[in-house]
Amino acid sequence: MGIVETQNLLPRRAIVLGVPVSVVDMQTAVAAIAACIKRKETRYVCACDVHRVVRAQDASQRMDALRGADLIVPDGTPLAWVMRLRGENI
Repeated sequence: MGIVETQNLLPRRAIVLGVPVSVVDMQTAVAAIAACIKRKETRYVCACDVHRVVRAQDASQRMDALRGADLIVPDGTPLAWVMRLRGENI
């Protein structure tokens, strides 16, 4: 799993099967979204579970949509477990 540093004060990302999932807990995600709202920035946010990660593997449009998101919030325990097993503190 690779790490991608994001710009514009958004949380960094961890690559899970090609999907750049933001390394966030609920509090950090809400703070990042609130900061974007305060700065009046238009952003693209996805909640992504394991099913969506798997479905993106064989559908380039799905993968492109996820890779284009500014913030991908891990949605569900399995994805959080994978990230934690790989050393992420979420």
